[in-house]
Amino acid sequence: MALSMRAQKIVSEIAEETKLGDIKKRGKELNIDHNLAFELWAQGDHYPRLLATLIFDKKLLTESDINELASDLLTHAEDDRNQLSDWLLAN
Repeated sequence: MALSMRAQKIVSEIAEETKLGDIKKRGKELNIDHNLAFELWAQGDHYPRLLATLIFDKKLLTESDINELASDLLTHAEDDRNQLSDWLLAN
């Protein structure tokens, strides 16, 4: 899936050194943006996926979407997977 220019810009701004608080702040700035969240999630990296968990529109997530997100979690190392799971469930 090709990322939109907006998603590419966000991904380029989120580096491995990004603090979790900065990701949460960015999530508040972006507010709910379901399509952008799926773009960030599809990118596959840990930090963009954390941001995606903050901006998904939970009302629009289907059971199929949730199953796919859960399946995607298995591609991450255990610590990253646990953190993503926590953020996904909490947000």
